[in-house]
Formats: sequence, C-alpha cells, structure tokens
Amino acid sequence: MPEVLTNRTDKICQLDGETTNRVLRTAIEERAAVQVHADCAGWELAGCAACIGEDGSHLILELENADPQTQAILESSPLQLSMEVAGAQYCFETRFADQTAEVEPGVVLVLRPATITLAERRRSLRRRLRKPTEVTLQASGPDDGWHCTAAMLNLSLDGIACRIRAQNAELVDIGQTLRVGFQLDASAPALDLNGRIISITQGGTPEHLVVGLEFIVDRRLEASRATLRKALETTY
Repeated sequence: MPEVLTNRTDKICQLDGETTNRVLRTAIEERAAVQVHADCAGWELAGCAACIGEDGSHLILELENADPQTQAILESSPLQLSMEVAGAQYCFETRFADQTAEVEPGVVLVLRPATITLAERRRSLRRRLRKPTEVTLQASGPDDGWHCTAAMLNLSLDGIACRIRAQNAELVDIGQTLRVGFQLDASAPALDLNGRIISITQGGTPEHLVVGLEFIVDRRLEASRATLRKALETTY
C-alpha cells in the first residue's frame, strides 16, 4: 500500500518554455478571452481582449470596446494578462510592443512571454504518492487508438498528475480529453474517469514528461467522488 502525504494546495506553477508554447498555440486556436490589467499611478485599469495570433516575438490581441484614451493608457503601462485555456487559468506580465506595421483598429501587439504561470484556482485535498501508482491513459475518441501507461504523481478531487514517456507525450496536446483509469490499492475499486490535459511539463526523470489533467465533471466523476474523497482523507 503506498505511503501518502495529504495536504491542501492553492498555488501557482511556472511553466517551462515548451509548455508555454503549447498553451499559447491553443489560446490562439481558441481565440481565448484575455483579461488585461494595468496599474496606472496607483489605480487599476482593466480591459478585455481576444488572443487572435502571433508573429514570432509578439502576441496579437483584439481589444474589445476600448476607447482611444483607455487604449493609450494600456499601451503606456506594464500589463498583467490572464486567460483561460482548456479549462485552466494562466497569467503573465508583458507590455505593448511598439507597432510599426499597420493593423486593424483595436488590434494590438504585446511582447510574447518566454514563460507563463498556471494558477491552481481551487483548494482541495491532494494526495501525493511516494510510490507511484500505475495509470492507464487513452484517447477518448472511438477511432483513436492512442494509449499508454503512466505513473501517478499526485491526485486530487479535481485532477491528476502523471509521468509518461516523452515519445507518448508528443502525440497529445493541451486541451485534449483522455480516459484516465487507475486503482489506488488492491482493496479499492478501479476508477475510469475523463480528464482534460491542462499542462505538459518537464519532469525530473530523463525522457519523461509530467502531464496534468483536470477531471471533467460528468456522470463518471459524480459516481466516483465518494471513492476519491475517501482515498484522499485516509491516512496510513
């Protein structure tokens, strides 16, 4: 039976460059909504935008309902941007870029961040395993044969983190839905849940990556909540 550490988490995680690139590509594909905040002489100015593209060193945003005065203030101030991508919240700091190319009204460029931060917004019991438990991951589509085994690193009511081989991680991406199967110990029932990939990061094991999945709220999860909670609250 695995030894565990159980605690509550409410933290942020700095992503590596490769994972940042994955998230930003997904944000552009989804035209993710972006909250733009600027601290101007002690008072905060906020605006909304959509992430619509990139040109290498810049992200291209389309501001929503920004009057010229508001846009001018935003362009002259340090910015804090936050956005939701594939169900997860990300944030980073940046500035507007000096624009030399002509763009449509309301379209602006900001400096593309080298890394962004994943914010774990929920507070929940989290079970961190000292001895990894095997997890089966497989694509949820009926015609997709991708599957692999993974090592569970931690578990909460909201999601799971697993270590998988880099060659398997290359075939999945942030926002993709996977079936997640695992059994915490021999006496516990096997669980079969749906999860959405929210992060893919470098781990401490060579040629492996850590995949973070957020459980999708559906019938499978609702039927398994009691089992998950009992596992998280149990001490050994």
